Amino acid sequence: MTLFCLNTFAQNKELVGTWRLVAQKVTNPDGSIFSADSTSSIMRKMFTPTTVVVIYEKVIPQFNSQKIVVSCAGGHYTLKGDAYEELIEFASYKDFKKLTAKFKLTIENGKLHTLGSLISDNGQVAIYDEWYIKAD
Repeated sequence: MTLFCLNTFAQNKELVGTWRLVAQKVTNPDGSIFSADSTSSIMRKMFTPTTVVVIYEKVIPQFNSQKIVVSCAGGHYTLKGDAYEELIEFASYKDFKKLTAKFKLTIENGKLHTLGSLISDNGQVAIYDEWYIKAD
């Protein structure tokens, strides 16, 4: 068991820290596409060797263009090779806990790339293609 934990820690070491979203493309279950970049979507993923927290902020014009957290979720994750899976344990929306998140995760030239799916409890699949840069 100790050897497994050490291997997991070594693999996750490069991932640990805060990553900021640079670009995102979401293909929704109905085929519609949503694209965002760091000017319109302020999202961070914060990783420890075993946990992840995702914070999403928006600029709200009605509040003097302040950034306000509009969504937050987190829990544990597994990373085996490039297979990444999240187990959401807390969230600002109850339905987040019902999602299954399975991605291919790679770190290339200092950028984190995730490509995969969020699957709802009723089987609908949204495909996410996201790029992040290290914020710390």
